[in-house]
Amino acid sequence: MELVACTKEEFEHYKEMYLTLPTWDILSFDFIDDLELCKIKMDGNIVGLIEFSLGMIPNSIHIDNLEVFQKGNRFGSRIIAGLKQEFKGVILELYSSSNKSASFWKEHQFKEEDDGTGTIILRYVVSEERRNA
Repeated sequence: MELVACTKEEFEHYKEMYLTLPTWDILSFDFIDDLELCKIKMDGNIVGLIEFSLGMIPNSIHIDNLEVFQKGNRFGSRIIAGLKQEFKGVILELYSSSNKSASFWKEHQFKEEDDGTGTIILRYVVSEERRNA
């Protein structure tokens, strides 16, 4: 898996052709410093888009949006494995948009936590020792 920067023009193309999540629609990409939008490349092909930013706690990255263009071919699972490797030692976190989505992330060792406001956030932590260090 490789993360490749995505231009505004490319985003508009992918939005028109592939993106189905409503959370993409509210975005106005100005490509500011705290926003990262990347194409996800696997086996030489672009298979999805990911948007992430700094997380809410130290040493964390927040996955704001992730969408795989062709569902049902295990790209999602391969992407998560790649993200865990790419950001080894970093806490990955996200808010799930549905029960189905939450189940998927939980299958990949993301755990429910209170984000401090009473809202559930899903986090992948390599180990509790590292997190509390």
